Amino acid sequence: MIPSTSYSDDGQGDDSCGGPNLQYCAYHSSYTSGANNVLYAIEPYPSCGGCQVAGWTAAENEDHFICHETREAATDPLGTGWWNTRTGEELDDQCAWSPTPFLSGGFGYQDEWSNALSRCVQTR
Repeated sequence: MIPSTSYSDDGQGDDSCGGPNLQYCAYHSSYTSGANNVLYAIEPYPSCGGCQVAGWTAAENEDHFICHETREAATDPLGTGWWNTRTGEELDDQCAWSPTPFLSGGFGYQDEWSNALSRCVQTR
């Protein structure tokens, strides 16, 4: 998690909240260390309008991204997993903002894609 006074920069001109060129709110990736794949996520502080649900606290918005990136790390840990070949999106990207993320028990969540129903559904 990145503090509110900093932002993430991918080294190619794309930034998170706080940077000069907002292109993403959070992301997950992996790298190899010896024989091990190491999974990680970058969770910038959700300090800009493009990465916030109106009326939510910073913590609720951060929960939303943690939920999102954790689920994607499970379904696409190495960038070779579950992708929608029609849209080019990872599983959770399909439902990231539509429908609008929701609160449950004070935590921020989003709907998740259902192959069985071919739509976004609330899983919590």
